Amino acid sequence: MTERSNTIETKLDAVKKAPLPAFGLVAVGVAVGSFTAAFLYNLISPAAAAADESEVTAYLARAMPNASITGVECGVGPGVCEVHVGETILYVDHSGRYGFAGSLLDFEERVDLTARRRDELQRFAAIASGGQLDGRPVQAAGNAAPQPAAAQPRATPVFGDVDVTLPIENAVVFNGGRGLPVIHMFSDLTCPYCQRLHDELRNVEEYEIREYFVDWLGRGGGERARLVLCSDDPAEAAHEMYGGGNVALTRAREECDAEFGPIVEQNTEFARQFGMQGTPTMIHESGRRFPGGYAPAADVRAWASAS
Repeated sequence: MTERSNTIETKLDAVKKAPLPAFGLVAVGVAVGSFTAAFLYNLISPAAAAADESEVTAYLARAMPNASITGVECGVGPGVCEVHVGETILYVDHSGRYGFAGSLLDFEERVDLTARRRDELQRFAAIASGGQLDGRPVQAAGNAAPQPAAAQPRATPVFGDVDVTLPIENAVVFNGGRGLPVIHMFSDLTCPYCQRLHDELRNVEEYEIREYFVDWLGRGGGERARLVLCSDDPAEAAHEMYGGGNVALTRAREECDAEFGPIVEQNTEFARQFGMQGTPTMIHESGRRFPGGYAPAADVRAWASAS
């Protein structure tokens, strides 16, 4: 075994034995095997201390040519770069090759760094646009207090309530036609947390669920969405597609792309306009957003039933 290999094995062995709080962060859901070894080595390697953000950006642009990469910042933690893909926050190592989607946690400070970062970005966007945050006027630190809300000119909320005006035909609908209160769900068919939420909500009987598919992650979600919407039974096709199955079509692929491509684009653009941060996103028929992404059905029921 080479000297470099011995060094890697020694460092990885130290990682395995050390308590998690010693590192101050954890990648939730990182796969095991060679991926884990490579990712952890990049975190602890001395070479990881100096990342070239422009090189990371260039690598990701080649690896994800359809993704809209709007920013890369490599100072969020040891060996970790924060990547903005549209409104989604991802994390990669300093090579740009390995990464994860999820929350970055600081165990020592007991802080969800990803949630805090999203709040910062939302507040900045609201301040920059003169809009509102959660229905309230936003001011920069140190500015004079705002006037009473009634006296303020009301701009379109950037991160407030959302009036989902998309046609119902744009969605896969569960429990439709029964006059039930509606929960809107925006999903990417390549998103594992969307699959988990889909599995939770498709069996919720007291709400009508409208699931709008978007091309959000740049991993082929749009193509999958077109196939699902073009199938004879879109609801069942969505379930099969999430599970990695094949969707049976009775129409030509070209017809599906022509008819449903614009619908997926319309859903995606609508999500961008209301400031969606990631998938899945839920919106109550009243316009209230669910404060997070995936949640068990019981939590969704509690949120939806709240006044």
